[in-house]
Amino acid sequence: MSHEPDVFGYLATSKISEITTALLDDSTKETYANKSNVKFWKGPISIWATVRASRTYPGGLEIPETGAITQTSVTAGESEDLRPTGTELWRVKGIFAVAVGGVATVNVGYTDGATVVLIRSGITIATAGTIIDLNEIAAPPISLSNTLWLTLTETGGVNNVTFQTAYFKVSL
Repeated sequence: MSHEPDVFGYLATSKISEITTALLDDSTKETYANKSNVKFWKGPISIWATVRASRTYPGGLEIPETGAITQTSVTAGESEDLRPTGTELWRVKGIFAVAVGGVATVNVGYTDGATVVLIRSGITIATAGTIIDLNEIAAPPISLSNTLWLTLTETGGVNNVTFQTAYFKVSL
């Protein structure tokens, strides 16, 4: 009877959507690789490959049938987040903003919920609309997740802004 650890035993109560890299690392922290436990290491490697395949389209390509446009309204003087849910990863293709009631000024930044890294400030948004050039913001592609997303802030304090963002999902 074998008393070797089994990664499947560690993860038996976890759903695939709940498995994280940290959980996989934790399930293997008490082990080491040698000839006697090759069978054990087949488990973590198989699970890693399954999790990766279930969360990313091969090679991180955009999934064609998931293209969408989301609309985010930002009240004057306020901020709103452009953030995927769950384990989704969005590849942003374009952002168009329209000021409501008059010209508005906005900032765009990455955030993790605790800190904001401003990537473009003082963008003037017209009532006819303004294309926010992604090449000016950061090196494309702009990818967003539930741990790093965009925060959109209207800084003029007078007029609301509506952002329309085109994106493809990269992972599910």
